[in-house]
Amino acid sequence: MVPGIGAEPQFDNLRFMRKLKSWAAAMTLTAEDSGSWVYASDATAGVLTLPDASGNEGVFFEIFIQKAQTGNTHILATAGDFFEGALTMFDADTATENIRMDVANTAEDDAINLDDDTKGRLAGGYIKLVCDGTKWHVTGQLNGTGTLATPFHTAES
Repeated sequence: MVPGIGAEPQFDNLRFMRKLKSWAAAMTLTAEDSGSWVYASDATAGVLTLPDASGNEGVFFEIFIQKAQTGNTHILATAGDFFEGALTMFDADTATENIRMDVANTAEDDAINLDDDTKGRLAGGYIKLVCDGTKWHVTGQLNGTGTLATPFHTAES
């Protein structure tokens, strides 16, 4: 028994629910969206803009590339905010199974460009972003093909 309640608590129906956000066109995330699982539900998802880092420490998003992208797909930090961390990319179509890791330049990279197969825009990619109040920390795995190239840039490519 729990003191003051008079009965044992019931936990049978508890479950954790993640907010799901479909990314099918240009979208701007807010701090209130923190914890969301954002999935590219269309082949031309477009631009995903993150909230300002300032004042948003602890805000986080998980992004899943559900559909291979065919257009200009970008994840953008606000001007003056940058990415810190790395993304691992796997070459999806070679017998040698090439793997590449790209590290963001924390002084200038404010865009993750998924606008080419070589930059990891194929289905199955995953990116986790966590804000510390000054930068966006990034980790994840992407799937690409061809001569793999960094998805990190100083602007949309």
